[in-house]
Amino acid sequence: MNWSEGLIVAIFILLVAVILGPLGFYFYILFRDSRQKEHAVLRNFPVLGRVRYIAEKVKDIQFKRLYNAFHRVVSENANDAVQKSAERYIKALQGELFQT
Repeated sequence: MNWSEGLIVAIFILLVAVILGPLGFYFYILFRDSRQKEHAVLRNFPVLGRVRYIAEKVKDIQFKRLYNAFHRVVSENANDAVQKSAERYIKALQGELFQT
């Protein structure tokens, strides 16, 4: 095998890992959520259920400051900003945030 064939094999392996890794993880979470019996929201609406679950878990964490994608720093009421962001995301998933 010469170097060009080795490079093609390495690129193929990398692409398979990049594509199949997250896809496999997604199907694992989907299968696990559809089989569990404790939370109907996770079973029927997996994405919405995950966002609500994460929002409940981070409610107890105290945030002193947040950094957003536009390099803005939220240093006051950071906990309220996290919960407001989660509520907006849930409304967007339910189709209530944007009226189109």
